[in-house]
Amino acid sequence: MPQNTVFGFVVKTKKLFLFSIFIILFFQACKKEEVLFEKIEPSHSNLNFSNELNPNSELNIFNYLYYYNGGGVAAGDYNQDGLIDLYFTSNEQGDKLFLNSGNFKFKEITSVSQIDNSQGWTKGVSYIDINADSYTH
Repeated sequence: MPQNTVFGFVVKTKKLFLFSIFIILFFQACKKEEVLFEKIEPSHSNLNFSNELNPNSELNIFNYLYYYNGGGVAAGDYNQDGLIDLYFTSNEQGDKLFLNSGNFKFKEITSVSQIDNSQGWTKGVSYIDINADSYTH
């Protein structure tokens, strides 16, 4: 038997093997995976917040390099009820605090909490219980 035939057979076997592996991986990738996140409509959650920016001749990325880097959200149990509440910050509007009522429903309590950042421009937010007493200060 000539050597080329054997070598040619080995090459064809390797190609067939690699093609089979490709087909198996392709079908594995097409398998439906477990859903990790689910979209919850604002009409259910009552989370109505948007960090809207209105660039103009003075406030824009050319005059302020970090113009599009602001805003943020902090998650923590602000009222010690065991549910994670959300604090949203805004660049050009006021910040908002939402208490978690359970079942992915929230209630905005910004004015009740006496947070007054109606002028806006918060670049970020952090939540920390610095002394581990379960209270935010």
